Amino acid sequence: MTRQSVLLHGLVVFAVPRMLLKPPTTNNVKRILRHWGMRECYTPGGCNIVYCGHTAFRLINDYCMEVWNPFETQSGTINYYESLEERNLALYVMGLESMGVI
Repeated sequence: MTRQSVLLHGLVVFAVPRMLLKPPTTNNVKRILRHWGMRECYTPGGCNIVYCGHTAFRLINDYCMEVWNPFETQSGTINYYESLEERNLALYVMGLESMGVI
């Protein structure tokens, strides 16, 4: 199996990180995603880019994030959020989904 799994009463249950025990700060989200294979880089201009599987996320500011496929030359979609917590939860869910965890 490619994902971590736990055998519980004869059933295979995939281990999903429990982020809800901690506040969804950017560092906590990146720590959990890093466990599942996230890669991260900073551009010379200081931009933070997070690579999760076949999806890349550019963290523009606390309320904005760009999402795209890094294997294509087209620019991605810029998403705006109401709060930092909402952006971090979106990064968490989309990151885990693009790496095949959920």
